[in-house]
Amino acid sequence: MLVTLLDHPLAAFDSTTLETASDYPFVGYFPRHSYEAFSSLAQASLSRPLNVRIEVSNYEARCRLIREKVGIGVMPELIAASCLTRYGLKAIRLIDDRARRQFFPCMSVGDRRTLRPAVMEFVDCLLVR
Repeated sequence: MLVTLLDHPLAAFDSTTLETASDYPFVGYFPRHSYEAFSSLAQASLSRPLNVRIEVSNYEARCRLIREKVGIGVMPELIAASCLTRYGLKAIRLIDDRARRQFFPCMSVGDRRTLRPAVMEFVDCLLVR
């Protein structure tokens, strides 16, 4: 999700692309990537590099800096949802192909029998669709 202030120009939209958002400065630290890794993934669809004013190591700091008008940010949907009301922010869905992430838990069949019950419950939760 792209996170902005409620009165930011992009807040008028429910969805956008990273290319459109690249007109504005960013508060960095990109989920599960360094900025360099995120840039190399996104570069194929961006006409220019993102203007990252500052990088922070956690979502709370990112939300505070967005609230202070330092820039806009990218964060996972559930984390963004937990910050919106507290900081007066809006989450805007990114519709770029790379904005949707998939995770694939892997284990061999033999592992199931040797897992502790709590671990097996966790694995079962991951496998629910």
